[in-house]
Amino acid sequence: MRRAALTVLVAVIAGAAAASVTVLGAATPLAQQSVPPLSYALADIQVEMHRLGCLGRCPVYTVVLKGDGSGWYDGAKYVKATGKRSFRITRDDLRAVLQALYDARFFAFTETIIRPQQQVAIGRDDRVTITNAEAVTLDDEEIRLVVRLGAYNKELMGNRTCFAASGLWELGRFIDRVTDTKKWSGGS
Repeated sequence: MRRAALTVLVAVIAGAAAASVTVLGAATPLAQQSVPPLSYALADIQVEMHRLGCLGRCPVYTVVLKGDGSGWYDGAKYVKATGKRSFRITRDDLRAVLQALYDARFFAFTETIIRPQQQVAIGRDDRVTITNAEAVTLDDEEIRLVVRLGAYNKELMGNRTCFAASGLWELGRFIDRVTDTKKWSGGS
């Protein structure tokens, strides 16, 4: 039997999933790992996008994608359709969403809340001042992205300014396009 430095073990016992990662002999629950598993079942995938609105009339809705291609939209405020609507996406579309998550380096972010890039300034009085874009962006649309891959969970939240700077805003727009939520949300 070969020993590997990294072994991913997923066991299903009595209908409940138990996952762990062994790194150089030390087992840690997978949910506490900072990296997603290298392999997971389609049934273990759930991608959620929550558009949380703004101080004005920004749409408020949730989109949930499951690994079997099923999904739903749940419109809350400032949308064409409120309530829950079901949809299906193809296996290729699901693969594209997963690829977009990896391309956007979604799993590489270490903070849950994405903050704007901070600027450092030194004034004539030799005082250091830290400023950020959010200080002037009071009314900005917010988004929350949640990915579940079996026992692994990753969540990021930020506003349009912060997510645009990191490339995550386009990821949200891509999920909207793949799931065709425009017909219910009224968004572009």
